[in-house]
Amino acid sequence: MSKKDLTGSQRTRLLRLRDAAFWRQNGKCYWCDVKMFLPTSNRHQTSPFLCTGDHILERSKGGKTTRENIVAACKLCNDTRSNPSKIQSTDFLWSEG
Repeated sequence: MSKKDLTGSQRTRLLRLRDAAFWRQNGKCYWCDVKMFLPTSNRHQTSPFLCTGDHILERSKGGKTTRENIVAACKLCNDTRSNPSKIQSTDFLWSEG
């Protein structure tokens, strides 16, 4: 299952959750901690540092598009990871206030 399989409303929800995760994570990738940027019309959309919404538990394995399961990840990490070794509790993301 790919992001292309998302319906319009699911994609909109993912983008909102991605943006919220980006700010919670101070603009850093959940997996590699690199500084990212949100997509805008004046940025190159294929940059490895483009912020994407990533499911911690993949949709193909039953993961849902929820705040608890979506993190902000750089395009490089999102495109290349398969079975993450960094699956941890995401409680720290929302415990900061």
